[in-house]
Amino acid sequence: MRQKLLLAGTAAAMGLLATPIAVHADAHIEKRDSVNSSVELADFFEAFNDAELAASPTTKAYRGVRDEDYGKWNDPSDAAAAADYRRMQNAVAEMRARFDVDELNGQDALSYRLFEATAARSQLLFPFREYGYIFDHRRGPHTGIPAFLINIHRISEPAHANAYIERIKGIGPQLDALRVESAQRATAGVMPPDWVYPYIIADLEALIAAGNDNAVLEDFNTKVSKLGPKIPEGSQAENSMAIAMMSEAATAWNEHALPAYKRLLEEMKRQQAFAPDKDGVWRFPDGDAYYAARLKSYTTTDLTADEIHDIGLREVERIHGEMRAIMEKVGFEGSLNDFFEYTRTGDQFFYETREAYLKDAQAKLDAMEAKLPQYFGRLPKAKMIIKPVALGFICGNTNSLLFNYVNEIPYGDRAKMECATDEAWNPIKQDVKKGNLRYFKYGDLPFNYGFIPQTWEDPDDKSKFIDSEEDLGGDNDPIDVVELSDPSEYVMERGVIIPVKVLGVLGLIDEGETDWKIIGLRANHPEINNINTVEDANNILGRNVSEIIVDWFENYKVPDGKPVNKFSHNKGIRGSDIAVDIIEETHRQWYNLMLGGVQNEKLNLTSVTQKYLIAQGLTTKNKLDELPNIEYPRLINWQPRPIQKIQTVDHMQEEYDADEPSPDQARKGKNAK
Repeated sequence: MRQKLLLAGTAAAMGLLATPIAVHADAHIEKRDSVNSSVELADFFEAFNDAELAASPTTKAYRGVRDEDYGKWNDPSDAAAAADYRRMQNAVAEMRARFDVDELNGQDALSYRLFEATAARSQLLFPFREYGYIFDHRRGPHTGIPAFLINIHRISEPAHANAYIERIKGIGPQLDALRVESAQRATAGVMPPDWVYPYIIADLEALIAAGNDNAVLEDFNTKVSKLGPKIPEGSQAENSMAIAMMSEAATAWNEHALPAYKRLLEEMKRQQAFAPDKDGVWRFPDGDAYYAARLKSYTTTDLTADEIHDIGLREVERIHGEMRAIMEKVGFEGSLNDFFEYTRTGDQFFYETREAYLKDAQAKLDAMEAKLPQYFGRLPKAKMIIKPVALGFICGNTNSLLFNYVNEIPYGDRAKMECATDEAWNPIKQDVKKGNLRYFKYGDLPFNYGFIPQTWEDPDDKSKFIDSEEDLGGDNDPIDVVELSDPSEYVMERGVIIPVKVLGVLGLIDEGETDWKIIGLRANHPEINNINTVEDANNILGRNVSEIIVDWFENYKVPDGKPVNKFSHNKGIRGSDIAVDIIEETHRQWYNLMLGGVQNEKLNLTSVTQKYLIAQGLTTKNKLDELPNIEYPRLINWQPRPIQKIQTVDHMQEEYDADEPSPDQARKGKNAK
């Protein structure tokens, strides 16, 4: 499999070249005199760059080159990887034959040595080119291909749209080749550890489940709809061309890309069944040699792992010594760990408000930017902005804050499905009471219902956003979401993961617990730019969603013999700003839970996230000391693995005792308190 070295970016950043190419390595090439050497060296690098571009259609696209290769992908074969390698090694041989580094000026000599170093690194790692993971939880063609099309492939004329369609058609053979290579590597023992596969599988399942609403086709349709300047706006020709291209792109996706993604999904599930539970590369054939090669590549030294480790120990001791000197200077009494805790959690080390932090940070940024011209000739055109960002992510098209949403119960269903927080991987399952499956008796659910991953309502912590005088803890679950899509326009299947825009929040008080209900709308809704509040949704969606939501949560347990539910803020639905703050609060509680700052024996934390944190040494399995009020680095809004362990036993009937707590309540926070 072709492991393309990113010489382009490295060399360009060093002022050397833009990317690598094919040069001849003829034997004795007479060295030039110093007068012409600088010009000739620049020509040499330019020739190498041109040869590299000729071999890489995707690099051309990154550079903005739109030629006859604009509709192509790079060759993923090992033969192509070998050709890239030979091109690099031949080029450095030619450079050595033609140029004497001692006769070059300082800048040219630096470029010469950097090119040599890049070739040496390539030579070091080439024997291990099949040791890399083609697909993993952070990157890979399964997500990289859509990202490339969305972010890199520009459409400014019909020919560019046709090239985009050709690339969609090319996804099939591209993914198939990489899938086969991945399978061969797995057979040889080169594959990610087991905790990686749920991420890959979740990404694939989400893309497949999106159907024609997937991000690639949405991107294509958006770009094609802007081709108007080439054709009279609103004309028959404009509409016909756009519609025909959109149809052709959808056909290309469904006939070429989608089947390949499905084949890849099956292969990832196959590999998951025998994936190892060890992370280290020493489990590979010649793993020690591979580790040594990577170590040399990363450090650019010949130091062994033990020598590097010893350096680390010495540095830690040196830093600790400096910290002890500071402790003595400020008169701190206690151990070094006590001092670390003091500096990490002391109130005097934190800003009192978010606004104060942002103001201070912006002042420092302004001061830095004022000095940039003194050090750099070319400055960025885009303004750097510091602003608060919650758990979600910013949509590039609409600039809206979005959150990944997992759909547990589709609109119109009655089966009471939920995230099984007491099981490994937290699958979506139907709730059971006394061996019977549970169903809503109040009627069909009048909205989609699910949760935001990486959130948790702590049963031992009262939300600062609730207005009750009671000591109300959280409900021991991820924060719930009411999603407003109409199934006549968009069917949201169970287990689907989709970005939503937050419109507001309702504070439900359910059997003595706070149970927030975030109200949101899918990000690909046709009216998403016009709907920013629940009131907007009432007016635009053609139904009073506020009244529907409050009525449901107030009365849905009444048919079971339960009393009506209570609400915070007199049943008022509060705005998106408060809703985002509440999501932030529950994300903080989730993070504290994952780091071991709180204990909850009722929850099963087995997940990719937990395994990642353990691997990074950030947590052990709930054995850390308590970490109250931690300041945390934000993780990305990872998508959970939407395993469908849905029980379907049609003959079972449900029976309730009116005075008995519901089974979900029985497993929740009260037993944990």
